[in-house]
Amino acid sequence: MLGSRYSISRLLSLEDCLTIQLRYYVRSESLTLIGKPSAALASKIDTDEKKRLADRRAELGEAKLKELERELENAKAESDKPPPAEMIGDFPLTDVRRRPSGKSDIRSRKA
Repeated sequence: MLGSRYSISRLLSLEDCLTIQLRYYVRSESLTLIGKPSAALASKIDTDEKKRLADRRAELGEAKLKELERELENAKAESDKPPPAEMIGDFPLTDVRRRPSGKSDIRSRKA
């Protein structure tokens, strides 16, 4: 099966291989676009974003913003906690000394 995939390469000479590489990899045509940034558009985007944030703050109000800030701080604190040791210890490992047989080669660390 493996030989049938590569049988065409046996039909090509070294010169044929080099020609293909030159044609498709070395001399291939490319398209390059050169863009010029728009100062006016950048300014508009910046202004629109500031307006959007101000509108959102006004919509939520101070009380809701404080509540959301507390939720964010709680989420950050929870995220910074290290994972429990048993979670790390119970994680299944693959035995790299064995060659995969197609069957599950996963074992527990406790084994």
